Amino acid sequence: MKKSISAVTIILLLILSVNAVAQNTLSDDRLAHEGRRIGRAYHLAVKSGDVDMQNDALNQFNEILITLRKQSQADILSKAFNNVNIVLNTPEKDALLYSRALMNAKARKDSIAIMDAIDIAKSVKDFYAIERSNNDAERYYNLYDHAVTGADLGNEYRMTTDAMNRMDIISTANEIRQSLESDSTASEIFNDSFDYYSIALKTPEEDAIYFSTEMKKATASGQQSQVDAISRIIGMVFERYKFDCNDEAATLFNTRLNELISTK
Repeated sequence: MKKSISAVTIILLLILSVNAVAQNTLSDDRLAHEGRRIGRAYHLAVKSGDVDMQNDALNQFNEILITLRKQSQADILSKAFNNVNIVLNTPEKDALLYSRALMNAKARKDSIAIMDAIDIAKSVKDFYAIERSNNDAERYYNLYDHAVTGADLGNEYRMTTDAMNRMDIISTANEIRQSLESDSTASEIFNDSFDYYSIALKTPEEDAIYFSTEMKKATASGQQSQVDAISRIIGMVFERYKFDCNDEAATLFNTRLNELISTK
């Protein structure tokens, strides 16, 4: 019974708080404060599995949102809510996840989205420190930095056709690889990011022909390591088609690739 009374009391206090601020014009700082407050309440409700509290937090968010007249105000509220409402996976998974979010924003050349992606990545580090440990926070951000570095270099490589520029990029990438030899996870994340963003898509048909030929060569070599290496890149090409183009292009590439591989 105590637990029930406590929950009801908290809900009433939160609702009264929202009603009080919603009736007034909120400053940007106050909007950010309310976004963080409601975001924390929602995050705790998700962690505890309390659906009623989750819905209550979302209702509070909407009550403020509908009073706002400017998109900039809505953005401040939403950003503050999202920055404290983060579900952690592992440092490795989150490093790739949030580096991809940043690269997607860069691809759109959206300066606001880029800043948001950077802010969220830093907020994730803070969450690791609070919910896990400082070591996990540092580990996540270190891996995130390697993922972004690899992605930026891979993207530079893909965007240039100048042979000298490409050699310089490869040289830089190799120096980073050497520095990461003692950290297999960081090395893998750097390499995955570099390879993923260095891929230059042509057409599903052209890429299917090229990679089916490469797979046949790898299979004929009898070396499983070569088969695994080309399979890894093919998986990345499929993802790139899926996210850079659409599901139809990805499916077309995959279907045609399998047809060609099975053909002697």
